[in-house]
Amino acid sequence: MKRFDLTKNYSFYSPSYVIEIYNKDKLEEYIYGYKEVNPKKELATKDTLYDIASLTKVYTSVLVYMAYEEKKLDIYGTIYNIENKFINLKDVTIIDLLSHNQNIWTNGYLGNAKNKEDFYNILYSAYVKEKVPTYVDTHYIILSTLLEKIYNKSYKELCIEKIFNKLNLKNTTFDPDSSLCASNNYEKTNEKTIDCIYPGLIHDTKGRIAKKYGIYTGHASIFATGRDLFIFLKSFLDNTLLKKETINFMLKCRKIPNIYYPKATNFMGVRYRNILDKLNDIPTNASDNSITFSGYTGPTFTIDFDKKIIVIIMCNAIHNSRLTREKRKEIEIEIMNKIFNNI
Repeated sequence: MKRFDLTKNYSFYSPSYVIEIYNKDKLEEYIYGYKEVNPKKELATKDTLYDIASLTKVYTSVLVYMAYEEKKLDIYGTIYNIENKFINLKDVTIIDLLSHNQNIWTNGYLGNAKNKEDFYNILYSAYVKEKVPTYVDTHYIILSTLLEKIYNKSYKELCIEKIFNKLNLKNTTFDPDSSLCASNNYEKTNEKTIDCIYPGLIHDTKGRIAKKYGIYTGHASIFATGRDLFIFLKSFLDNTLLKKETINFMLKCRKIPNIYYPKATNFMGVRYRNILDKLNDIPTNASDNSITFSGYTGPTFTIDFDKKIIVIIMCNAIHNSRLTREKRKEIEIEIMNKIFNNI
């Protein structure tokens, strides 16, 4: 790959970057900038942990498909058949949740839960607000809750046992050492700290509140290094966690994407190439058999299954940033395209 300095052109977006590029059976790693700039500057390293935010959902989808391969659940079965406390979701299936096929809301905000019981009471109130494909965190919080019911183990325990330990992911965790973490959203105005999420805390409010009550959720709760995330994603090419036919099924999408919601997702909940999508997430040089996904905090990956390419961008894009989510997405796509163009 032709090297280019991300810190020179994109330091306004993120103070640090760890880039993993796997191509032609070779892995290259690039490290740029600072994992933290306020209140002091600390360089990013290969051991820097990033809050991967919604990339957690990919681990959740893998656990669901593991349960499917173990014949512990029916992908087309309903949520209610597994947990009858979801009284308002009798017709919603596991595949609906995986592919964000509806807009599911709860009566009350999970991030305002007063205790563990209150959190679950709010979650069990979930209902279909609209029968329109919509990306919603609730889908994957429900999935992790169902996995806990099926296995009688916490989501954290399942990830460690069935993914982290199997792949020897020593730097992937739910309980990170804050000294190793890239900082998110630390600002000072008139010497007063505002909107401060200290290193090691989950940026997403729902995930942070859940963890406070001893609940680990499947939508946003994992911290990882760039190298560990690569090892996890490479399992999709090597079939070390799931069978090839299962992964092929995960990559499928509904035959007719909803024209009113062009950002449809496939059966593992990530983006695929979609001609209706005006802001196409997939790099222009990637094959049509590619997927891409990004977290709110910035970490992004693309897997090109035909070319056997994996690109990972680890960053802390909401550190001292007030860019809109749409603008951050544009920058993510721009950086990913530059990398693919240089491979």
